[in-house]
Amino acid sequence: MRNHQQQLAKCLHLKQLYIERMCGIDFVALRPLPVPKNGAHEQLESQIRHCHLCALAKTKARPNAGYAPSGARIAFVSESPLLEHENLPILKTRGGEMLQDMIEKILKMSVKDVALLSLLKCAPPIGYDVAKDCFNACAPYLFEQLQKLRPKIIVLIVAVVSQHFLAADFESVRGKLGSWEGMQLVPIYSPRFLLRNPSFKRETMRDLLLIKSLL
Repeated sequence: MRNHQQQLAKCLHLKQLYIERMCGIDFVALRPLPVPKNGAHEQLESQIRHCHLCALAKTKARPNAGYAPSGARIAFVSESPLLEHENLPILKTRGGEMLQDMIEKILKMSVKDVALLSLLKCAPPIGYDVAKDCFNACAPYLFEQLQKLRPKIIVLIVAVVSQHFLAADFESVRGKLGSWEGMQLVPIYSPRFLLRNPSFKRETMRDLLLIKSLL
């Protein structure tokens, strides 16, 4: 009976969002999506895997909730999924390998002990222009994940992620300590940006040392 009520509530909420979109309302949904309060990460991840709220759901992209081990003290939040599969912290891209080096060689942590989350829950196809609606539709999922996980530090990778947590311009907050819902925030340059602009690696090293001092 409870499952039936939860499914009905979800369907009604989806219908409401579609009606709002047809009326020209942006999905600036900073309120959390209706997630069952009695448990937990598995239920939220299931909701993410079955999401159809934005245009990305119409592509071949598969939703990915990310990797969030219980008790993680730090969460890295990228623009799109870092992992090919959930619960498998293997970073195969050049940017992923650089991030893994940051975690293991500078922060002196195992990649298995940190959360790897993303703002977008689907990896956009190459060349796909992601609409603002997609970011806004996914944001409540990320907020709920962080509320459930409650890491000590949230590392925001790239400006588009930072904008959903901090009102200031990315360059003015990059490498500086902020806060969100009682958790510490540190925006940093993304590994992808650093691969294109290696001269910024020194600044990122300072940012990582700040993060290390907070752990």
